Amino acid sequence: MSPFLCASVEGLVLKETSSSLKDNSINTFDEGQDHSVWNRFYKKRSPEQEISMYDFFGGRHLLLRHVCRHGKLVEAGCGLGRYVFYLSQFGIECEGVDFSEDSLQNAIEFGRQHHLPGSFLNADILNLPYESNSIATYLSLGVVEHFFEGPQKALAEAFRVLRPGGIAIITTPAKSWVRHYYDSRFTLAVAKRKLLKQPIPENKFFQYWYTMRELKRFIIDAGFIIGLSTITDYIYPFFEFGTIKENNVPLIVKLFATLERHLYIPILGAQNVVVAIKPSDTMYCFISGKREAKMDDLNEFYLPISKSMKNHSVAKYYRKPARRCFPQRPYQWNTPRISPQERTCTITGKKYVTDPIFEDYGLSLDVSPEILRILEYNIKISFEEIQLRWRR
Repeated sequence: MSPFLCASVEGLVLKETSSSLKDNSINTFDEGQDHSVWNRFYKKRSPEQEISMYDFFGGRHLLLRHVCRHGKLVEAGCGLGRYVFYLSQFGIECEGVDFSEDSLQNAIEFGRQHHLPGSFLNADILNLPYESNSIATYLSLGVVEHFFEGPQKALAEAFRVLRPGGIAIITTPAKSWVRHYYDSRFTLAVAKRKLLKQPIPENKFFQYWYTMRELKRFIIDAGFIIGLSTITDYIYPFFEFGTIKENNVPLIVKLFATLERHLYIPILGAQNVVVAIKPSDTMYCFISGKREAKMDDLNEFYLPISKSMKNHSVAKYYRKPARRCFPQRPYQWNTPRISPQERTCTITGKKYVTDPIFEDYGLSLDVSPEILRILEYNIKISFEEIQLRWRR
């Protein structure tokens, strides 16, 4: 997931540009696709650090609930590969694609060192090296907003590679309260300079801040059907604003984190999340993995679930109307890492040892790796047993 960098109003350098704020009178240098910018960023981190942060960037519960368990998952713009590694633990075939050779080399070495499943490709997400109609899940986590010309080409390529009934999960930064605050300051600063006839410095484009309506329109225009859309992560705006310093999480932030579990207030959230389907007369069923779901099945379910699977134990989670998918468990704040320790699997009663990298997999119950890979269990767990964990 891409970093969210704050605007500098005093120097009039706005690295995040709202689609509605773009001012053609200001010269713009495109940093969104600058390899050196991303290489510098990823040199400051490691895959293990990003994995251990868990829910510093929100939305993990939404990903786990909606990625296909059958077929290949591709994360387009995977960075250091934390979700490639994490989702692979759930028995999902994952591959990460990125244009940053440095980040991919880091991810490959990390996976090799720890014997982790998951593969990586150095490629352009506008020209993916996959056959048409071949991919089950396409992940784009904070990526498409970095194209100065807009997300259309990236979304068209996602549509091409996805199989019928394939799932695209697209996230972009949302227009939260803190973004409205920075946009207002920037607009006033530009107006002041124009009034005083002062020069306006170069605007360094980094990313757009699409509204949910804008993002959904782009996705629909690419040919997708929207299954679910929501705005999540009420915590990150406080970090962006500077309220959270070091590892100290103020009470006000914790109160808003509790609010996120019960109320949907879009202006509080940092991320737009859209779960979209590639439609076809006959589609791959989300549960069975067979090409047996029909378009009329989307009248009952918001994902393609065939009539033969409608009474499956996990089908109930995907019935319409689509729920907002609130997190179920309260956050844990800056908890120490869990060293490998013996535990008893809640489901089988057998002993196992927690993972040295993924700890307890960010779950609220003890589950062995073998059980984690079984569809019936990992879908139920993703709706009922995700333990939110915020670490810096």
